[in-house]
Amino acid sequence: MKQSLPGIKNISVLPCAGIPQHAMAKCLSDIPVGLNCNTSNLDIYPESSLEVESNYTNGDYYENLTLKFTSTTRIPKQRKMALVVTDVEGKNYLIGTKERPFPIIEYTREISGSRNIYDIKVTFSGKRALIPCAI
Repeated sequence: MKQSLPGIKNISVLPCAGIPQHAMAKCLSDIPVGLNCNTSNLDIYPESSLEVESNYTNGDYYENLTLKFTSTTRIPKQRKMALVVTDVEGKNYLIGTKERPFPIIEYTREISGSRNIYDIKVTFSGKRALIPCAI
């Protein structure tokens, strides 16, 4: 089953080390996940897309998430980073956890030779790939 999140208003980045432990397990148990750390907003263009596909693997469901967006901001690669996506209704969703696996961030291309505009693709897999959270 494939789902998409329409209307991405904001994307922020934060170090995975700042996420509470067992965020995915808390989400699966319907325990609210709160982020008590600083996030950095990315400058994004409106044509962002987020898709989550559910697959049944080895007797359990797993979700594979793909987030694509264009930004003028590079995400630091020296540390493991997570993202927070805010939709047009103001709901926040965490992509990533403190534990492995971490989100994979790829720069797919620089747009029209500019050094300041990047197409970015983020992939993440887990039992729950899009974790509702509060900042």
